Amino acid sequence: MAPPARFAFRLTLSEASPRCGEAVHYQEAMRGGGHPLWEKSPCARVGAHYGEIMQANTYRYLVNLPGVCSGQTIVEGTRVGVHDVVGLIVNGAAIEDVRRSFPALTKAQVYECLAYYEDHRTEIDALIAEQMSEALG
Repeated sequence: MAPPARFAFRLTLSEASPRCGEAVHYQEAMRGGGHPLWEKSPCARVGAHYGEIMQANTYRYLVNLPGVCSGQTIVEGTRVGVHDVVGLIVNGAAIEDVRRSFPALTKAQVYECLAYYEDHRTEIDALIAEQMSEALG
C-alpha cells in the first residue's frame, strides 16, 4: 500500500534541503507544535502553500451563478441545484433514482453533490426544509 501523499510531501521536503532539517520542522508544525526555525525556513512557504491547497474545497462540477436558481449552488451546465439532488437522497432515493429524475447528471456529479452537502450541511438542510415546506403548503 502506498503511503499517503502527506508523507510523500515530507520526503520531498527532506530531500530538497536536508541541511537544516525542514522536514522535522514541518512535521512539528503539522502536529500544531510549531518550531521557531520553521518560519524562517525557505521551505516554510512551500509548507504553507501546501496547507492552503489542502484546505481549499473546489468542486469540479458545481458552480454558483448570480441570477441562476437564486444564486444557489448548481451542477454546471444544468439548472439542477445541489439541494434538489440531496433532497431526493435524504428522503430515501438511491443514486440511480436521482439519475432517473435528472437524466442529464452523471454519477460523478451526484456524488459531488453529496460531497458538497457534507461540507455545507447546514446551508443545504435549510434549503431542503424550505423546499419541503413550499411543497406541503
